[in-house]
Amino acid sequence: NSVYIDGTPNNLMTPNGDNNNAVNNALLATNWTMEFYANVVSHPTVQTLICKGADNGLNSDGYSEFSFDVLADGRVSYVTFPDGIQGTKQDITSTNSITYGEWLHFAVVQQGAVTSIYVGGVLFAQGSIWRPVGPYWALRMASFCYPNFRNQSEAYFDEFRLTKNIARYTSGFTPLTQQFPYPTKSSTRAVPKSGSLAIRKNGIKI
Repeated sequence: NSVYIDGTPNNLMTPNGDNNNAVNNALLATNWTMEFYANVVSHPTVQTLICKGADNGLNSDGYSEFSFDVLADGRVSYVTFPDGIQGTKQDITSTNSITYGEWLHFAVVQQGAVTSIYVGGVLFAQGSIWRPVGPYWALRMASFCYPNFRNQSEAYFDEFRLTKNIARYTSGFTPLTQQFPYPTKSSTRAVPKSGSLAIRKNGIKI
């Protein structure tokens, strides 16, 4: 049931505005965890796995909140944009590179002021950077948010989960080899106080 994005202008995205409150509320919490599995195809360019920001240049600066990327050399980078993509940016970037063509677990963990990147359960990068605070923009998988379809990724994606109020990983861990556990009832209209959002090919489960 994984989703394949072929590197052309295709992506998955949540709605903008009030319809995206579940995502916004989770990312505005002091602690949160965003994680998914991906099998990334090697490309000589930056590939954006997840971003959050304006999808149609809704302001003059092409506002984006963050971008989680695989760089051309295989390193991973989590970038935030305090002044929009035309202004300054802040990032944490790994020194290690991913292995292309294999299923890997990716996680970005926010714990207070500290942001961490884990790949395959290994801490790849950590630091304190500007935290996105925008209330409106969509979450997009497999391309940069603005300009549209920049940094397209070619990859298989599966089991996306966004957890509010919990920094799930604070040190190295062994990723699950089965579906993430979810509450038995679907709650597609809001993220519970300490709940999870998940996007899957065969429907959206929250």
